[in-house]
Amino acid sequence: MSTPPILSIPGDYQQRALLHGHPVQRRWHAAKLELIQALLGPSPEGPILDAGCGSGVVSAALAAGGARVVGVDANPKAIAFAQRTFARVNLRFVEASLFDFVETGFTTIVCLECIEHFPQREARALLRHLRQRAAPGGRLFLTTPNYHSAWPAIEATLDLMHLTPRLKGEQHLSRFDPNRLARLLEGADWDLLELGSFNGLAPFLALLSAAWAERTEAAILTNPRKRVRTHRNLLYAWCRAGGDR
Repeated sequence: MSTPPILSIPGDYQQRALLHGHPVQRRWHAAKLELIQALLGPSPEGPILDAGCGSGVVSAALAAGGARVVGVDANPKAIAFAQRTFARVNLRFVEASLFDFVETGFTTIVCLECIEHFPQREARALLRHLRQRAAPGGRLFLTTPNYHSAWPAIEATLDLMHLTPRLKGEQHLSRFDPNRLARLLEGADWDLLELGSFNGLAPFLALLSAAWAERTEAAILTNPRKRVRTHRNLLYAWCRAGGDR
């Protein structure tokens, strides 16, 4: 199975975006941690796999609740940064392609904005591979940009203004909408428990008031009836490992 080249993203990207980025960027990244806590609770049971962990921000947040966490990423600079920054006895970082990582028995797997970096067929293969890493009844929390939202315009703006390494056609090799994501997960033997979206208008309110943006997003993330609407810019899926191995 081939994998895409290591992305040209600085090793500290997610940490810097969360703590020191543009106000919209900070709120965008903070919302992911807030939704994870809403779904998993403040002290999720481990072991947990953070697949495509980047600079380790999410891994560290999960480990802070006491669970044993393994973060895996193919970017050596990101893994070096994570190991240097987030040393904990219950947190381990592994430099490896996700397809080469073969440990099993994880009660929860998180995979944030990763599958879009693979061609469609390989994205499905990756989700099947992650299914094999899960313990019986294990859960998957996944996010990916929603191309049935304003995201295509946001992506085009980011590319036009060179605010990130080029996304369209270079970093983002697959495009997902709610229906396509649901079919992909079903084909990879994951039972979909909840499909929704977040990071719609709220992050952009941070240009006016960080507190207003946080309150607006919290009203969505903590309310299942609101968050399962699928018009916002970032899709999420909450799944359970399905079938027999």
